[in-house]
Amino acid sequence: MDFLSSADLILKKTLTTVPSGRPRRRRSSKVKDEPNKEEVDEDDQYISNILQELRVELDVKRREEERLQREIADVLTECASGSSGGEQSRAFGMAVSRLNNAMLVVEADAKQLAASLRTISRLADNISGKVSALDVAKTRVVECLQLAGDMHDLGVCSEEVDQCINNEDYEQAAQHIHRFLTLDRAVFQFSSAADKGETYLAGQSVSHSYEILTNATTRLKEILERKLESAVDTEDVAAMQRYLECFGFL
Repeated sequence: MDFLSSADLILKKTLTTVPSGRPRRRRSSKVKDEPNKEEVDEDDQYISNILQELRVELDVKRREEERLQREIADVLTECASGSSGGEQSRAFGMAVSRLNNAMLVVEADAKQLAASLRTISRLADNISGKVSALDVAKTRVVECLQLAGDMHDLGVCSEEVDQCINNEDYEQAAQHIHRFLTLDRAVFQFSSAADKGETYLAGQSVSHSYEILTNATTRLKEILERKLESAVDTEDVAAMQRYLECFGFL
């Protein structure tokens, strides 16, 4: 314990006897501080220069970006307009193709219609010719029927006119003669043709009836004239009216 205590005392004495160093001078501290400040200024200047260069480069890049964006926008616009024009061109081409197909169909239908119309025209001409032939045949049939009816009436009138005159049925006799006078001339032309050798018997019958009715007409007129004069002399008004009505048929 004594030994340790002695050692501590010796160490303390030794430490207390070491002289303290000389304090730093302010000038020396200023000398040391000035290089630090210069270094700081140089760093600030370097950083400022770098920032300035970065700003300039950033501005250049921004302008280049804007230029590229404008170019991209122009290219996209051109592409859009080009694709739209292409779509319109394709749509127009498809419309023209459809129109061409429709025109081909219309042309085929028109040719078929023209062929049908030609066929119908030929059929119409054929039918028209047949209708014309039928009209001619109908006209001839009507003429034949009328001629046959006139010949029948002529025969009836020629058979009954003399009997009516003899029975003093002057009204009926006048009607028979009136029918004879209104007959178609074709009946008497038929009589002329019969005299030339065509249908001799029928023509002879027509000629005979014609002579009978012609004579009956002359005979009835003479009788009516005498009867009318007698009625005038006797002032028989009813008889005069009767005979005058008979003259109206002649």
